[in-house]
Amino acid sequence: MNAAKDILDRARFHGLEIEVRGDRLKVRSTQKPPDDLLTALKAHKLELIALLKPANDDWSAEDWHAFFDERAAIGGHDGGLDPPNAEAQAFESCISEWINQHPPEPTGSERCAYCGQAFGEYDGLPYRTEGGHVWLHDTCHAPWSEALRAEAARALMEVGVV
Repeated sequence: MNAAKDILDRARFHGLEIEVRGDRLKVRSTQKPPDDLLTALKAHKLELIALLKPANDDWSAEDWHAFFDERAAIGGHDGGLDPPNAEAQAFESCISEWINQHPPEPTGSERCAYCGQAFGEYDGLPYRTEGGHVWLHDTCHAPWSEALRAEAARALMEVGVV
């Protein structure tokens, strides 16, 4: 994915406008780009499409990279963090944003959304989510939350945000 991002940056430097149309790249330019850049665009077409095509959350890999880079810059510049800590904080921000964009589906109040066991008289707790509640045992909240974070981290890694 980094090669595709480098190629995209170089293409934009040369004034190329690139957009995804189905399984094709549409490239526009007011001047002829270098031949080696055109060769690189063709060689990395699938990676470029993956980078530019929005996922089901309407954010492309490039959008996630921009969000990460912005958060890392804020952590470094405004927060005074060194690069590794600024990037760690930026990744946490990406996880939070991914979860916000992919809220868990509300569940019924009969069974725990994590372990699937029925609730006793008082041990089902609602956790607010978009459009309703997710019902969990108190002891299931931490592993459920970690599983949600792990899903977010996997999705972010798939688009090259690490």
